[in-house]
Amino acid sequence: MTRTITVLALTAALSSGSLTAAQQASTAAQVTSQSAQDAYLAWTQAINARQTANVVNLYSPNALLLPTVSSKIINSQEGRTEYFNGLLSRKNFMVQPQTQFVQPIAWNAAIVSGTYTFSYTDGEKTVSLPARFNFVFQKTGRTWTIINHHSSVLPQ
Repeated sequence: MTRTITVLALTAALSSGSLTAAQQASTAAQVTSQSAQDAYLAWTQAINARQTANVVNLYSPNALLLPTVSSKIINSQEGRTEYFNGLLSRKNFMVQPQTQFVQPIAWNAAIVSGTYTFSYTDGEKTVSLPARFNFVFQKTGRTWTIINHHSSVLPQ
């Protein structure tokens, strides 16, 4: 609710001409940054809920995925469904965000980069897989979708 009020106030200020060009750019970057962070949070929540369909629906239909635990380059919803079905079927699979940095690149696009750790149970052992990532999010209509996602295991 607070975010909605803030966005409405910012929209009113932008359209009224009461902000300078620099203030408008800064405000747009703040809104874009928050929206990209929210989209990344939605991805982590869908992963931790182990809901493949919800994860896949966060990607644009023609998004590119360079996944953490596969050498395949995936560029279709079917490929993403297959990949995430396999990944999320691991016992107790989850992602723990570590660091994140947001770089707005346009009013409707941002890059979110950082590190996270995947973990799951293999027999009696917990496996941890620290990884680094880049997401490129783009706003289409009212929805922020992933158009590019690269994730790789952190080097030792």
